[in-house]
Amino acid sequence: MFEGRMLEMLRTETRVTRRLDRLGDQFLFSKQDFAYPRVELDRLVFDNAEYVKDGLIPLTEWLGPSPWSERMIGVDRRHLETCSPRGALGQDPPRRCSK
Repeated sequence: MFEGRMLEMLRTETRVTRRLDRLGDQFLFSKQDFAYPRVELDRLVFDNAEYVKDGLIPLTEWLGPSPWSERMIGVDRRHLETCSPRGALGQDPPRRCSK
């Protein structure tokens, strides 16, 4: 079931939604462009964390190691680990996300 068409969908999603390093953004096929004209780090971090939490983790729990688990691991953690509304833990002073 997850070979062929589903795998091609994952590859297309990864290719067309990549916006900042490996962070994806909302892409509108009707416009053939991103939904938001600017890169907004706060939104990208939140949206990608939700994608991993609600989409890729459940698939990985069900499928085990797969292209979907590789996609989950491939979401660029540099931004997820260093950015939060209150600043990242372990940083002095904390780095905050862009506004």
